[in-house]
Amino acid sequence: MPDALLPHICPARQLALLQGMLLGDKQRIPAEVREHFRGTGLAHALVISGLHVGLVALFFFVAFRLLQVSPEFAYLATTVILGVYALVTDLQPPVVRSAIMAGVIMTGRAIGRCGEVYNSLGLAALIILTCWPTALLTLSFKLSFAATVAIVGLHGPLCRCLPSRWSDESQFISRWLVSPACVSIAAQLGTGPLIACHFQHLAPVSLPANLLVVPLLGVCVSLGLLTVLLGSVWIPAALPFAGANYLALTGLIRLAELFAHVPDVTTPRPTLLFLLCAALAVVLATHARQNQRARATLLMLVLSWANLTLWPDLLLPRRLEAVFLDVEQGDSVFLRLPDGGTMLVDAGMRSRRLDFGERVVVPYLRHHNVKRLDVVVASHPHADHIGGLVHMLEQVEVGHYVDSGQLYDTWTARRIPELLLQRGVVYPRVAAGDCLAGLGGVGGFVLHPTEAFVTDQGQSPQGLNNGSVVLQLSYGGRRILFTGDVEAETEPALQGWGQRLRADVLKAAHHGSRTSSAPLFLDAVHPGVAIISVGAFNKFGHPEAEVLQRLQQQGTRIYCTDHCGAISVAIEGDGTMQVGAVVNETCGGL
Repeated sequence: MPDALLPHICPARQLALLQGMLLGDKQRIPAEVREHFRGTGLAHALVISGLHVGLVALFFFVAFRLLQVSPEFAYLATTVILGVYALVTDLQPPVVRSAIMAGVIMTGRAIGRCGEVYNSLGLAALIILTCWPTALLTLSFKLSFAATVAIVGLHGPLCRCLPSRWSDESQFISRWLVSPACVSIAAQLGTGPLIACHFQHLAPVSLPANLLVVPLLGVCVSLGLLTVLLGSVWIPAALPFAGANYLALTGLIRLAELFAHVPDVTTPRPTLLFLLCAALAVVLATHARQNQRARATLLMLVLSWANLTLWPDLLLPRRLEAVFLDVEQGDSVFLRLPDGGTMLVDAGMRSRRLDFGERVVVPYLRHHNVKRLDVVVASHPHADHIGGLVHMLEQVEVGHYVDSGQLYDTWTARRIPELLLQRGVVYPRVAAGDCLAGLGGVGGFVLHPTEAFVTDQGQSPQGLNNGSVVLQLSYGGRRILFTGDVEAETEPALQGWGQRLRADVLKAAHHGSRTSSAPLFLDAVHPGVAIISVGAFNKFGHPEAEVLQRLQQQGTRIYCTDHCGAISVAIEGDGTMQVGAVVNETCGGL
């Protein structure tokens, strides 16, 4: 597609969308347009998919037939053009897969043989994985083949589930409404679990949106090809088609904007058991109308899945689980309380480069189907602790938000109170001696700050770090101590608590900095386990070697998030405690 030609015959916004559909060049598409299409389940319209390749193949095959060439020549010529098209689009896996499938089928018809769809699909996968083995790990590859297999395997059975007068292909309503709807449903059944796994959301408006957008997409692709072919010869001849395509592309954008107003649905990441049961259930459901055995098997499958899913959760012992998330050079801890309640302490960094609330905390909550946090504790208002709370508060319902009331003049520190007010979150300040109630059998005791470190006016005479909320949680005779970023100036005040300061698990203060975790403080806490939240190769040199040495001299097992990733601490009601890395199970502490 000549870049010098198209700007003369198509405005920039529509041109960017057309280039994305025909060449897979989605980088030029405005961000708001991409977001509208993605949020309504229409992202496949912005990139080259099997649908686009099929439209290109149909366009050229019909064109050749209109030129009065034989069907055999039209099939072979279209196959050659698809090969050239795959090269022009940089051999993207969806294009290669679709081109190979279409080429095999059309070549077979050209020589009088009927191509078999599943064989063609297998050949396409074999060629792609032989040339690009890493394609198997890409979401594009998975979505492409999942959609194709689902459409081929489920389109017919879905149509047969409907009354015969609706599934008769000779009828207008079947050909133009029912059949496309079944294609869209089949594609969404195939790709929905993958989308839920990777993004934890689904767009319920996707089905009606696709029914309107797919025919319009075919018009846009056809007019775009005509514009390019005629414009390459004589620009004036292409102008009428470019004008018509401008209207079609504008309508496509407007439809996406309209459907984008319907909110998507947040979903938990499905388990392997759910995916297997769901796949089998879909197959059985499509045959249930005609087959009594399929209906009985479907019922047994649903009951079996319900038992396998519900009973283990009901029979699990009550326990406190704390997961120290890997948010690099920041802090964030998610806690599941014995009664099923939830709690979050800090949420990592937010910067221009990344937002750990968006990147780690909220995806983790969605993965575990956490739609509400009963309590959120912000240790102190530095960005590496509260930065991710902005996105989290925008996305997740929160019952109570707790901090020490420190004032800090940053955008993040100002934005959080606004969100708390907008979302009706209860906001109490805490200080040393306060207790947190309603934690499902877990004792919550605040050891710091005192008036000397955070005044009633929210001032921090000893600095923000030393005004951190120090919280101790106790369950089953065990204690976990969260220390924020308190430093040496704070530790003597904490030591005044005497035996009350002891803890089995210590969240090491200030990421293992040498300004914290002095020998006398560690003697007072005497932890069996210390967890240090720290970024790999951070510019501060955390954790300090001398701090690690002090902990080792105490006989403390040390877990660092830069080595282990997320770290889990589980405490049973009888005091049994298990500590280990969530991802890297081989991490046994330092």
